[in-house]
Amino acid sequence: AGPYVFLTDFEGRKGFFKYILNHSHESKIYDLESFYKFTFVRDPYKRFVSGVNFVFNSTQKQFGLNNDFNMERFLMFCNNSTFAYTHVKMSQTDCLRNNKNEIDFDFIGNTETLICDLEHVLFNVFNYDRIDFKKAMVNKARKHIENIDKSIVIDSVNSFCGEDFLFFNFARKRSIKNGSHQS
Repeated sequence: AGPYVFLTDFEGRKGFFKYILNHSHESKIYDLESFYKFTFVRDPYKRFVSGVNFVFNSTQKQFGLNNDFNMERFLMFCNNSTFAYTHVKMSQTDCLRNNKNEIDFDFIGNTETLICDLEHVLFNVFNYDRIDFKKAMVNKARKHIENIDKSIVIDSVNSFCGEDFLFFNFARKRSIKNGSHQS
């Protein structure tokens, strides 16, 4: 079944957090709404390109995608794939809504300030013993797709992440400079 079982269920395609609240084993044991909830959001453009890289690398052999990358063909694949759905075609806002369609987290951090935000939650909110995260973090990024059509990235992200720009205060872009699309 794997870690993406929730995506084979139509209810899971409505958002990961809603699915956890309604269908997880933990939701049958605990009142998950009463927990301290925190999450991290990412610049929608960086998230999209990172998602493209992740999904492409993860599904390349399984779904017959070859090394000859084409963004339009890839997006058609994502529209028909449950695995790729939240990584590429769902806004963070939709992923994080609860059963009342609200974003109800006690803390929302940003991946651009991940270390600082994570330290705040762990050491200030939960009072865990301090550790140095800079020594623990390892980037195991896979090969990145070269020459992603930036205009398609802009159009795609602007079309389905509108609420992310408003809710999480990210800036809409009209262009992406070379090199800034890496995840």
